[in-house]
Amino acid sequence: VTMLRTENYLHRSHYNIHETVNRPSSPVSPSRLTPDRLCEPKPLRRTRSASPLPSKMGILSSERQTLLRRSWQRLPKQTFSDALMNKLVAKIGRPSFGEDPDAIELHRRYFMDLLSSIVDNLTEMEGILNNWIEISRGHLSTRIKPRDWDSFGESLMTVIPHYIGPGKHHKETVKSWTMLSSFLSDGLAAAARGNHSPNSPRLQVNHTHY
Repeated sequence: VTMLRTENYLHRSHYNIHETVNRPSSPVSPSRLTPDRLCEPKPLRRTRSASPLPSKMGILSSERQTLLRRSWQRLPKQTFSDALMNKLVAKIGRPSFGEDPDAIELHRRYFMDLLSSIVDNLTEMEGILNNWIEISRGHLSTRIKPRDWDSFGESLMTVIPHYIGPGKHHKETVKSWTMLSSFLSDGLAAAARGNHSPNSPRLQVNHTHY
């Protein structure tokens, strides 16, 4: 009797395993494909073939928007911007900024204006970015190439974690900045290749001096 029960159990187990292996996998529910999961930063380095402009919103949840705003408010702007420019110049070289002796300072102010405007308008990032691109074309004499904007993003993400305080939100705040950095790098690189939309909203950017 015991042997018969054992054989029946093994037979049922084999059938269940066979059925499970051959059962077609069900598709992932669309409700599980949230914006955060779709746009989580990848460890792989982006290339010039990356998508020209990421979607303007949906890449950041309301919680991450809050983390970005709070961390930006707490940044020592002058110290941070000096460190950012030093890192970027070291990566792409001083000649990339043009011959103007004040070029580094001018770029520093424009980058800070851009970051400030983006953080203040996270629901309109694409419009703000395109507006900044148009303004900078009339004021900046630059030789920055499309590939150099990857270096801008890398410089930003090398510097900014040092100014984000420790605590339970540190990791998510850094992730939020990584997502924003990728958006900016891809958008600026696309503009440098002439792929940005000329019909983007013309939103006023406040050029605050830091």
